[in-house]
Amino acid sequence: MLKISTSYILFIVSALSFNLLAQRSSTLYTIEDLKALNANENYFELLQHTHDIRPSQRKEEWRKISTNAAKEFISTIINRKKIYPHEIKVIKKITRYNFFKTNSLLQDLMDDMIESEVYRCGKNKICLTSLLKVWEQLSNAPRSAKVLIDKSNILQESLSLQTRKLLGKTLVEDPKCEMKKTVSFLYDLSLRDLKSKEFIQKSLNQSCTKILRPELLRWVYNYPINQAEFAYNILKLKNIMPKPAEDFFLVRYYIEKPQNGPMLNLAWNKIEDLSNDYRRRDKVFQMLKVFDPVPDSLFALKNKKRRFILSRHLNSHFPEYFDHYEKTCLSYYQGKGNFSKGNPTIECQRIIKEKEKQFFSKNIRAKILEELQI
Repeated sequence: MLKISTSYILFIVSALSFNLLAQRSSTLYTIEDLKALNANENYFELLQHTHDIRPSQRKEEWRKISTNAAKEFISTIINRKKIYPHEIKVIKKITRYNFFKTNSLLQDLMDDMIESEVYRCGKNKICLTSLLKVWEQLSNAPRSAKVLIDKSNILQESLSLQTRKLLGKTLVEDPKCEMKKTVSFLYDLSLRDLKSKEFIQKSLNQSCTKILRPELLRWVYNYPINQAEFAYNILKLKNIMPKPAEDFFLVRYYIEKPQNGPMLNLAWNKIEDLSNDYRRRDKVFQMLKVFDPVPDSLFALKNKKRRFILSRHLNSHFPEYFDHYEKTCLSYYQGKGNFSKGNPTIECQRIIKEKEKQFFSKNIRAKILEELQI
């Protein structure tokens, strides 16, 4: 059997290591090489080898050459209106250099490039993800952030929570923030991050808040209760919640989402407060009347004692609502009126069958029972 000594093995390993090191050294470009590439406008190759210069040797000349090459390279891509896959690696490399991070012109060019490329990616997830990774290295790229947000439904898991916050920060720090896009994105973020309230409070500037206010109010009045609650929280957070909107939301919350907690306590007190002010109460009532179906989740609570206490409180301080609910229920079963969406009082029949005394007047109850033939 052939025996190989340890010293011989070490000699072979050393020789191979030296050979590899020599090969690597022979491929490193010098500053003179970079200057030649710059003069020949071979910017792609130049940027592939900017790292060959040792950190201690990256002086002003290297910085000027690298900055110029980056500017020309990015401009070429923008003018060409196409980016090739092998160029992405170089682009990511550029964004890590200090000469790029401190140059607003290069940042703007990169922002333009990503924005245009996102459009060309269409629904190609791999293409969009590559651009997203580049965007994450930028300190200020509002235009490309907005178009990447438009593609968030495609990117999905590629968007980490941190990246979503960076995109959201770009939106809310924009003095001319886009109303609908910003509110929708912040709501999506709130579903993913329990600390989104803290993030919104710190990031949302006064200028953007004023722009968002009409859209947030639209959510309070017209959107499903969870979205309405999200909008209400931002309006309260920024102290721009109008009193009529707050009256409306809290009563609506009490009826649609009576979950134990601080919000329900506020709603309870609000209903009691409104009992002493007919004008305010009537404004809320007129807005609730247009809902189809009529909100009645309160009447579906499984805990009978809790359902009784909450509904009695509502009936005592806001009797108009009960009156509207029972009359709407009767009209539906009598076939009077237009109910294109079906039964507008979903809990009505169950209430009648269970004979809950806190609901409905005797006269209305009798008429509904007659229509139901119970």
